[in-house]
Amino acid sequence: MKSVHFLILCTSLFLLLFNSDVSSQGAPPANVNVADIRSGTLSPTQEFKGTVYFKEVSNVASEVTGKVIEVLFEEGDRLKQGDPMVRLDDALLKADLDRLNAEVEAAEARLEQEEARYERTRQLREREVTSPQEYDDIRFTVEALKYRLSAAKAQVLRLEEEIKRKTITAPFDGEVLVRQSELGDWKEEGDPIAVFARDHLYDVVVQIPERVLPFLDFDRNMTMTVLDQQIEGRLVRGSPRGDPATRTFPIKIRVKDVDWLLEGMSALVDIPTGGTTDCLIVPRDSVLVEGRQMALYTVKDGQAQRHVVETIGAKGADLMGVKSETLREGMQVIVKGQERVRDGQPVNIPSE
Repeated sequence: MKSVHFLILCTSLFLLLFNSDVSSQGAPPANVNVADIRSGTLSPTQEFKGTVYFKEVSNVASEVTGKVIEVLFEEGDRLKQGDPMVRLDDALLKADLDRLNAEVEAAEARLEQEEARYERTRQLREREVTSPQEYDDIRFTVEALKYRLSAAKAQVLRLEEEIKRKTITAPFDGEVLVRQSELGDWKEEGDPIAVFARDHLYDVVVQIPERVLPFLDFDRNMTMTVLDQQIEGRLVRGSPRGDPATRTFPIKIRVKDVDWLLEGMSALVDIPTGGTTDCLIVPRDSVLVEGRQMALYTVKDGQAQRHVVETIGAKGADLMGVKSETLREGMQVIVKGQERVRDGQPVNIPSE
């Protein structure tokens, strides 16, 4: 039994000495990627929450009356401009169109016949072989037939347009939000077909306090975060009417060509809250949140050095402005691998 205790004691002492020796060697070098710190100017920003809305929403309605015989869409479908959405019964109109086309053909044949007769009568009249009355009668008959033919062709065009309107189409490229048509529905002129929104074009509406308004630069690009993804939009003017109770005003940030956005999503937007100031520009990914502090790591003499920073604001989607008494332009800031390093730890920068 004593030999067992002696063996355990020796093993414990060996492990203690081994761990002490390993610890004295320090943490192994960490592989990191770096970027150069540069100086610049930036406006301080504050993060505000906004809501995504479709820029254009259309209440598609029927232009004519009729019974729905075909519904060609579902909610959530994406359609191209001109794609058919609903077809109304046009059987009677097509029958009328066939009759009118037949009348036009008959009128054209009759007119051709009367024009030939008129030409013969004109030649006879020039030789004074026929009477003026007969010549005038034929001339008036030809003119009347021309008017009737024009009227019939106009009716054909009107019927063709009405038949065309029996198929309700998408007004622009977009997405169906609400389906308001079912097979067999009777639609009057102006009755709703669907609620349709233009996709790839959105407005992010943000309510901001009045103190921020003087620092807004309209038509500038702004950075926002939606579902942990950073996107950019252009600041456009919102409504000039604010909320008297909260003293906030709506502004709009126009976003284009982001096909995964949905109306109602929340967006975190960096809004300028002051004038421009001198600062250091670093990659946004280099800045870490450590407790209540913001920090980043630089590399000097092969070791990581921690710096507490004050963030000024975002510069585009990938850069950030910071201030720190210990940072200088040209220093190398760690942009990848900084989550694993500690102050004073050796680091290795892989060669390109």
